[in-house]
Amino acid sequence: MAAIGISKRVNWTAAFFGTLLICSLILAGGCRERIQTRPIGWMHLGLLKDLLAEETYMPEKRLLLRRDAGGFYIMSTECTYDLARLVRRPGGDGYIFVSPYNGSEYDYQGKVLKGPAVANLPYYVLRLDSSTYGGPKDTLFVQIGVEKPVDWRLKAELPPENPGATAP
Repeated sequence: MAAIGISKRVNWTAAFFGTLLICSLILAGGCRERIQTRPIGWMHLGLLKDLLAEETYMPEKRLLLRRDAGGFYIMSTECTYDLARLVRRPGGDGYIFVSPYNGSEYDYQGKVLKGPAVANLPYYVLRLDSSTYGGPKDTLFVQIGVEKPVDWRLKAELPPENPGATAP
């Protein structure tokens, strides 16, 4: 009789801890690293002449467009853990990007500083095109979902600063 009582207690204990383990894994997001990506597609950014600043932050599009001597490049400002819109805050060498929902932090170049995110912010393809996607000449588009290396640049001929001016 005592053996039956011990057996029931062992089965109940095993079931309890097994359920506890399963619930813990579900709440923790499973055993895999979690990396989310944006849906693939082209997004209109605007006319090149309106995007000539060294940096154009577009929080509503969740993008950061930059220009240097090599050309234009663009980085996502959407958390790679849960696709939350990142907030730009002072920190590091200028500013950092922070997820208001999960606390993930990224540096100025998009490298993960603090998790739960494990993937750096992606850089995307840029294209100057009006014939395929519509719009005036020199319309800038970004291809979301197709990642490029950090050092990739779109080389574009910049419009003249004073289009009607004549040379002295």
